Amino acid sequence: MPEYLSVETYSYSPGETLSPFLDNARQVLENLGYAGKDVETWLSRVAWEPDGSGFGLSLEPSARLERVMVNSHALFAKPIVSGWTQQSIPQLQEAWVCLTLAFETQTEKQNLDTVNSFSTNYAQDHRYQPFYV
Repeated sequence: MPEYLSVETYSYSPGETLSPFLDNARQVLENLGYAGKDVETWLSRVAWEPDGSGFGLSLEPSARLERVMVNSHALFAKPIVSGWTQQSIPQLQEAWVCLTLAFETQTEKQNLDTVNSFSTNYAQDHRYQPFYV
């Protein structure tokens, strides 16, 4: 399983209403240059589980975020949406939702680090290696 570097945003979902969350997720993805029919189809499938326990759905496959550049190369990321309710986590006072962008750090497409993050020399040795198409 690849190692991921994730950027996550959380918000509560009053009354378990997903429309504002999905609108915000769509806008964030569009601002990053990640839009189109695939994104719309994916977001249209996001819904609470029938038992009310939550949801979790990732967009496959990872795609280029055209406006997220490192060394003039677009990064690849996997958007993931998740939601939790009191059904799944009894301590919650209200439903919560999350939009995650998971960036693979060791892949053929993108190699953000050249050294294992547990290496003793990690701080000195890690660096970005761009993927050339």
